[in-house]
Amino acid sequence: MIRERDRLLVQTPESLRASLRLDVRPLSEVTAIDRAAKQVTVREVRTGRVYVEAYDRLVLAPGAKSLRPPMPGLKPSRHLRVAQHCGHGRHHRASRRRRETGRGDGGYIGIEAAENLRKRGLEVSVVEKMPQLMGPLDPEMARLMQEELERHGVRVMTGCGVTGFEDRNGQVVVKLETVNRWWRTS
Repeated sequence: MIRERDRLLVQTPESLRASLRLDVRPLSEVTAIDRAAKQVTVREVRTGRVYVEAYDRLVLAPGAKSLRPPMPGLKPSRHLRVAQHCGHGRHHRASRRRRETGRGDGGYIGIEAAENLRKRGLEVSVVEKMPQLMGPLDPEMARLMQEELERHGVRVMTGCGVTGFEDRNGQVVVKLETVNRWWRTS
């Protein structure tokens, strides 16, 4: 389990500059690209400062935003998105109040979140619409991963997608394709 946020950060802008000679500028937004002049206009998010920077090669890395599928009953206040919250400690504080939680995917982030939530003592279930966890893996490797999760008390259901959420007496009920109710969270 990763207990400190700093341990999540494998690379820093400084380490990337030292090891790979990359100029990485987090919290910066490119507002214009002039391909002919090989220049970008950059706005620093924290300060609002705008400047023009020349480049030799430009790599676009706009970051990620978690997918929020249009599902009945999906409410931001009740459903945490690990990618946005784990780095700020909010995921941990919110999760401690629950006895049971679920993950709606069996990919890299979903498996990592399930493992860490289980280590914190929560009952954890993972739902994956595909026939196996970790789609890019060979079926044999995916099966070993599923067996390891189950050995540690994580409930895994593959071949079954989440169809919606329902609030029943303060508990979130997750609706699945093949069953009406599978897990509840407080």
